[in-house]
This record gives sequence, structure tokens and C-alpha cells, in this order.
Amino acid sequence: SGSSCVSGCCASAYTKCGACGGACASWGCCSSIVDIFNPCDAGFDTGCGVQAPPLVYNRYRPFSQNAAGIGFPIICQSRRVPVECDSKFVSRYNRQEPNRLYREPMNAPKSSSILRCRGEDWDTSPHLGYSPRISQDDNPLYCVFLSENILAKIKEFEWFDDMTEDVMLANLIYSPNVDTVSMVKLDFHIQDTGRVQPFQDVFTNSVLNESSRWGTWQALMVSFVVIMFCRLLWVIRDLVKAKKRTVMLKADVILTLAFVAFGCYLLIRRYTSADEVTNAILVLVQGFLQVTDTSSPDATQNVENTVNSYISTMRLIQGVVLQEQILRLVAYVLVLMSIARVIAYMSVHPRIDVIAKTITHAADDMFHFLVVFCFVFMTMAWLAHWSFGPHKVAFQTYKVSLNTCFQMLVGEYPFQDDWTEGLTQKIWYVCFTVLVFFVMVNVMFAIIVEAFLRIKKDIDSRTSEKNLIIDLAFLLVVRVLRPAYGWPDQRALL
Repeated sequence: SGSSCVSGCCASAYTKCGACGGACASWGCCSSIVDIFNPCDAGFDTGCGVQAPPLVYNRYRPFSQNAAGIGFPIICQSRRVPVECDSKFVSRYNRQEPNRLYREPMNAPKSSSILRCRGEDWDTSPHLGYSPRISQDDNPLYCVFLSENILAKIKEFEWFDDMTEDVMLANLIYSPNVDTVSMVKLDFHIQDTGRVQPFQDVFTNSVLNESSRWGTWQALMVSFVVIMFCRLLWVIRDLVKAKKRTVMLKADVILTLAFVAFGCYLLIRRYTSADEVTNAILVLVQGFLQVTDTSSPDATQNVENTVNSYISTMRLIQGVVLQEQILRLVAYVLVLMSIARVIAYMSVHPRIDVIAKTITHAADDMFHFLVVFCFVFMTMAWLAHWSFGPHKVAFQTYKVSLNTCFQMLVGEYPFQDDWTEGLTQKIWYVCFTVLVFFVMVNVMFAIIVEAFLRIKKDIDSRTSEKNLIIDLAFLLVVRVLRPAYGWPDQRALL
């Protein structure tokens, strides 16, 4: 049967090459990609009692109502070339004489180094029958489609070993309800010390032009561009008429021009860009469907083509999502600049100009405070990483340690059970709490409060400005009564 072929030949091809004859031998288990992780795992009935297909197929177990996987997940690794370790211990250990009392094969002389180190160059040689996928942009990748049976063989034949540096696991998921394609990607970086650093990313691509939100988006974007264009003409007029071209007037022109250019680019991009991701997904699915058997001479090439198509689709999705992330970052910066400009606009009335003036008056003291604060804060974070990093996840890297210290700064302490924290860590907690959390944070608050009190005292001493609502009401009254009484314009008075 097909299962006996898998267990008798192809699944054990590494040690029993040629042990089976007939259909299993025709798979070429020891000469190509199928020598270890063979296409028997795909569930094909090839050469071992092929049966006629049924007339129809009824879907008795439908896909999830939210998402469906596209093809199989893929797992890849990048490897370094093995080199001799620069260590006296390793040299002596590798030269040890075999013990004849051990059982086979441990009593035989070793033809390769027992201990070895990772070199600087990437490995491009075949690994357990797999040749890497080499490109100009990425490191050489050894890839295989993942299944339940493949996982057992990966562990059995140690596909991941001491030369593995990076492991990537990815899967493409389609969500029919929202018509999006997502790539779930897990990366694991294996450091020289053996520590595994995990990273995760989710890249989602959606075609806005074909969604129900397309009409609303067009109306909003066209309105935005028209408003920004009118605003641009207005600020240019003010800049031309101004006797003194201040920095704020020039900043208004530049900021408004950036908004107009950004809106026009988004409209042009949405109208002219093609849906490359959907086309690539369809090509990938077609590649999966073309692998119909594993006994033909082109079986290996079909699998390799499918792997290449899968990785190309992943890169395409990453590229499209990266473009969207860049546009989102540009919009993020423009919004922050707009918030800063709105705060600057508050200078039209002293009572709502408190924030801007407080920041201005406290700027000098805050600068000198931040010099000391940054030095102490970064030193404490480094001390925690150096002291507790090897056995505390919250301080495992300097970057993570900085993030943990910032959380502690706002009151989120990573306390654990008392027996897991040593004396040095408790002393560090006390020093950080007293020096940073109590002293420095309160000094910063004192600087801000002092500047605010100075501004508040200055505002209270003025008698010309009233409440903002009252002043706005008087401004409207003056504008209405000015023609009747012949009052001069406020700008002329100023």
C-alpha cells in the first residue's frame, strides 16, 4: 500500500536507499529533493495502488468562516558554513580517541569534527538533499513545505542543527469576508550563545478599489485635496501680503504644500496601480495544482517552482505592505506637524496659549534636566541588562531593558516571585525607584509647574483679555457694528 511505501522506503531513504523496489524506487529518493522530505507526505497515490477518483466531491467540513490558508505553510532556514573553532578545548575534544567499548557507531574513528563553529560566510552547499534558493537580495534559503509528517522528519534527521542561524515560518491566509490576503511570518534568530530571539510580523494586503469603501474614500480624498489647495492659495496670499515673512508663514506654506502633494499622490496611485498581489496568488495556487504526482522526472522541478513562486509572492506582499507603511509613516508625520501647528495657532488668545508658552518658558530648564536624566536612565537600563539579562526576559537585551525601564517610569514594574529575584536585583529596584521614579520625575513636574505658574500670573495681571467665549462674542459684535459707527479695522490699529 502507499503507507507501507512511505514507511519502508521513502521515509527512511537516508539509511535504506534502494531497499525498496518498484514504485518507491522510481521516486529517486537519494538523488534529489525527495531524499529526506519526500513528496509522499503530500498524500498522493502514486505507484502504490492508484484508485479511480469518485464522481463528485462534497465539502463536508467547510473552511473557517473567517479565514482559509492558501496552500501549505513554508519553513526556511539560512545556514553558515562550518569552521574550526578557535578554542583549545574544542581542538582537544575533537582529537579524542574512540572508545572501543561503546556501541556502534560511537566506537569508530570520527571523520568529522564533533564540535564546530559557525563561520562568517553563508552556506550554499546542499543540506540533506536540499539545495538553497540563492538570490541577490536575501541570504541563501533552504525551504520546504510544512506538514505533520514533515515535522517528524525534521526532528529525526536534524534538519536544524548548529549551523542554522535564522529560521522563517510563513503562511498565506485569505479572509473572504473582507477580501484580504495576509502573510503571517515568524522569524527566529539563533545567536551564537544558543539564545533564540523570536520575531513576528503580519502583512495584510487589501484592494481598496474593489471594496465597498472605494466610493467613500474617493469622495473624502477629493474633498481633502480641494480644501488643501484652497488653503495653499490662502497662505500664499498671506505670505505675499505680509510685510515681514515670518517663519510661521513659511511653515504654513510648506506644510500645506506637503498635504496637497500627499493627497494627489494617493489619488494617482490608487487609480493607476494594478492588483499585483491577487495575480501572484492565482499563479501560486496554479503552481500547487500543477503538482499532480511525484513519480515523474519533473516532480522535483515542479516542487521547486512552487517554492520559488511562494517566496516571490511573500516578497511581493511584503513590498506592497512596505509601501503602504511608508505612506502611513508620512501621514503620521504630517498629522504630528499639524498638531504642533495647531498648538502654535493658540497664540491668538493668551488664555489658550498656556501650553505653548509653558513649553517655551520651561525649554531651557527641561534641556539641562534631560541631559542628566538621559544619562542616569540609560545607565540604569544598561546595568539591569548587564546584571540580570542572562536570566531575566525583561532585561534580555539592551533595547528590551530600555523598554522595561520606561514601563517602570510610568508605574509598571516587572515584579516576580520573591525567590526568583536576587539581592542585587532588589537593590537595583530600590535605586531606580528612588533616583528616577521619585526624584527625577518630580523634578520634571516641578519645572513644568513653575513655568505654568509664571504664565498664569502674567495672564491674570492683564485686564484687556477676557474669557475666550466672551472675546469671540465681542469680536462678532464689533464686526457687525463697525460699518455703522465707522470704527477702524483692528489690523490698522495694530
